[in-house]
Amino acid sequence: MIEKKKIRCIFCGEHKESSREHIIPEALGNRYFVTYDVCTECNNRLGSEIDAPFVDDFLMRTARKALGIKGKQNSLPNIIAGTYEVDGGRKIRVDDEGHWSLLPAVKEENGAVQISASSKADGIRIVEENVKRRLKREGIEWTEDVRAVLMKHLKITEQPVLPPETLPQRSDFRAIYFGVLKIAYEYSSSILGGNYFNDEIAKACRRMLNNPSAASFEEIQRYIHHVPAPKDIVEPWTNKYHVLSLMMIEGIIGMDVALYGCHAWNFQIQISDCASNYSFHSPHIDLVPIAGGGG
Repeated sequence: MIEKKKIRCIFCGEHKESSREHIIPEALGNRYFVTYDVCTECNNRLGSEIDAPFVDDFLMRTARKALGIKGKQNSLPNIIAGTYEVDGGRKIRVDDEGHWSLLPAVKEENGAVQISASSKADGIRIVEENVKRRLKREGIEWTEDVRAVLMKHLKITEQPVLPPETLPQRSDFRAIYFGVLKIAYEYSSSILGGNYFNDEIAKACRRMLNNPSAASFEEIQRYIHHVPAPKDIVEPWTNKYHVLSLMMIEGIIGMDVALYGCHAWNFQIQISDCASNYSFHSPHIDLVPIAGGGG
């Protein structure tokens, strides 16, 4: 167990107790590659604002599922579970097994109430609950006689809902870019040391990560680019390691993040344009094992 100590948090800059922060999110198979230079408050905030949208993105979940990478709950991510709008605006819910059901919907128009439900029984139940609430507001008691009158005037039309041929899925590249930027910032801070906190590019990255809702996608693209890596370079590590590499070229420090060691998941990040301020062995490469990975 690592004893907590006072650190200057690389995100808020305040001197607080350290916490165990995974440089690559644990949900991506990283168990042990961590930093202790992040305070608990920032760790929790970044986990919900940056890491969660990143690892739960459709493309990320698909990759995790294919590689058998289990999350914190020791279960594989589900690719299709969720709520979808299909067939003229109606909504369906899909469970972990791929079974779907029509979500109840109540629509009131010109004094008439139209209810959509997955079955006749569900429809009647929803009607009864709706009427009970209205009667209660009027101080009227719900009785079997009232129910009988309701059923007499209730018009039920059974219309089959066909299962959707496809489920709409989309990826949020903004969430992916923010997730990769966070990885790059934490890794660079751990390699370049405390001086990196005052680097102009570090300040820009930190500002975006500390307030992601205020940062535009165009702004983050100034510092990070999706650039597929040559297959022959990363192929030995594909599906086994995440590959992080920091390098110095002509006075500039850049970084490559190859998620899953895959050429198509490679990102290049601008780290600093003042390489002379730092001393490290270039290139500095770390292979982060993917727990559950291996093809």
